[in-house]
Amino acid sequence: MARSLRWKLLSWNALMMCGLALVAGVLLYANVRRNLEREVDGRIWTHAIGLSRVVTPIGGGHYEVELSPEQIEQFQSEVENPVYYSIWTGGGKLIDASDPTRTIPQPREVGARNRDDFREVSLRGSGDTIVLVGQSASRQREQLRNLAALILAVGAAGVLTALAAGWFLAGRALAPIKRISHAAAAVSASNLAERIDVSRMETELADLATDFNEAFDRIQHAFEQQTRFTADASHELRTPLSIVLSQSDLALRQPRTEAEYREMIEVIHRAAGRMKGVVEGLLTLARADAGQTSLKESEFDLRELVEETCDMLDPIARERNVTIERRLARCPIVADRDRLSEAIANLVSNAIRYNVPGGRVDVTLDAGADDVTLRIADTGPGISAEDRQFIFDRFYRVDKARSRAIDGTGLGLAITKWIIDAHGGAITVDSGPNGGAVFEVTLKRNAPAIESPTR
Repeated sequence: MARSLRWKLLSWNALMMCGLALVAGVLLYANVRRNLEREVDGRIWTHAIGLSRVVTPIGGGHYEVELSPEQIEQFQSEVENPVYYSIWTGGGKLIDASDPTRTIPQPREVGARNRDDFREVSLRGSGDTIVLVGQSASRQREQLRNLAALILAVGAAGVLTALAAGWFLAGRALAPIKRISHAAAAVSASNLAERIDVSRMETELADLATDFNEAFDRIQHAFEQQTRFTADASHELRTPLSIVLSQSDLALRQPRTEAEYREMIEVIHRAAGRMKGVVEGLLTLARADAGQTSLKESEFDLRELVEETCDMLDPIARERNVTIERRLARCPIVADRDRLSEAIANLVSNAIRYNVPGGRVDVTLDAGADDVTLRIADTGPGISAEDRQFIFDRFYRVDKARSRAIDGTGLGLAITKWIIDAHGGAITVDSGPNGGAVFEVTLKRNAPAIESPTR
């Protein structure tokens, strides 16, 4: 069962206040009791010391007690609460008492003691006698009982007041959390722009609210990416599907010549190939997001891999009247050869497709002590600063009309970035003021593969 934080804070506050009230009450009660006992003890100790001096042994186990007039007056001055005394021999025989009818047990040890409602002190006198002086402490006990009742009443009132104040303060303290909760509850798929107002919050809660707002920003960004991704994927698949359906309808509408059928089938084949490319790209990224794709590392020379990739794409470059220039250093590396081949092919083919007739693609490979740098530059129109920050997003296209006219799935750079990230490397893109795009890949030469980054 969910527990209220307000009640939890109030419970802790109540326990703390009860503890403090108990400790304060006990200390106050003990201090007052000690002072009252000291007051009584001081008075009866004076009488006891005076009595011990007037007890005189006279031989034969007999003693003489001669009280001075001052002492007699002292024992008789307390009319309402008289002081009494008893004197015994060391053997326990009563020598003298202020009231022989009062039964007072002889103390086993000298010192101060409480007996019923009486406070008594005893000491040894001359001839091994024991002198006891006592007085009723009922008045002091009554004062202590009244004090205990007062402490309980004040303590209870203080605790109740503290609880009421704690309830109020807890409500004030938790009010921003309620606002955070309401704002968080208001965030939905149809209202992702809702944010928490941090202007009226204390620093600690403002930091928490800011963290929530940043999390909402990331959720909104991911949701918008997902929405755009779904729309783009649907659009990318809808176009070749429309081609397949329209060509199929044309083929079935009336008899055709063999050449017409062949042309229609070729169109359908190209559309199916495009759909296959989109689906395979999506599957690759989906497996990467789920962490189900692992790298198969081996040691090889990256220069040879780049050479093979450029040789493979050289016929396409010649068709588009684009020249591939290479400046490659020998670079032994430990990595997944097939995945890097796919990434390099994506970058080089993009540089060819988005180039100008008579353009050039410069492929440069440099080897450092710990890492290698692959740079692929083209002489095409370049990429604006605004587009560069989204260039590795799935289905993102710089010039959408022109990009769709050029064969491609819109997933190549997203897959390339995943491959480079999975190797623990980095990929950046830049573009000069006069056009041309430069993609730069940095890889550790012997870095172990890391888990596939999720998006």
